[in-house]
This record gives sequence, C-alpha cells and structure tokens, in this order.
Amino acid sequence: MRASIKALNAAHHVPDEPMRGYHETTTHAWMRLVQVTLCEYGPATTADEFFEQNPQLSQKKILRLFYSRERFMLPEAKVKFIEPDLTELPKHPSEDLLEVKQLRPNTEQKSRPSSRG
Repeated sequence: MRASIKALNAAHHVPDEPMRGYHETTTHAWMRLVQVTLCEYGPATTADEFFEQNPQLSQKKILRLFYSRERFMLPEAKVKFIEPDLTELPKHPSEDLLEVKQLRPNTEQKSRPSSRG
C-alpha cells in the first residue's frame, strides 16, 4: 500500500513535505478501519460498491475521533505508525484471538485416546 500511494503521489507531483505527501499513520489507521468494516459487514462485489455501502469510510476527518491534532502532526507519525491518544482504533474480535495465539507459546496438544475401537 505504501509503495502504491507514494508512486501515485509522485505521478501527480505531490511533494513529500511535513504537511503533504505520504503519511504512515493515516494509511495504517485508515486501513485498520477498512479491515474492521470488512470483518464486520463483509465485502462487496467491487471496491466502489464497498465504499458506497460504508460511507463512514469516506469521512475525511474520521481519524480525528482517535487522534488529537498534536499527536497526528508529530513528525514521527508521518514516517511510522503511532497509536492514537484519544481512543483506541477498533479491533475485530478475531484480532484478539490472533493476539492471544501469538502470545501463547507454541505447544503441542497432548494426544487423546482414539474413540475408535
């Protein structure tokens, strides 16, 4: 995603400046919102249809619900993802399961006796 956005910006001569160009936190946070929306409401036939069915994603300032201006404008936020300071980005319950699996050591399940005779 990062490379594609940077290429699009370059093709349109968008300079990479503190207030313009690619912003890692914007991209990461918005992709999280898209992922949660996909998990919760499902995909659509096309990207355009998905966007039409989920108008909340078209709200340009939606990330203001999660980030203060000060945090969002940090130079660090432009080059790497930083967590929001107002409230957490939403997570789908499946993400919690994935985190639990990643935290647990990889242990083999004990063999259970076969129910076959």
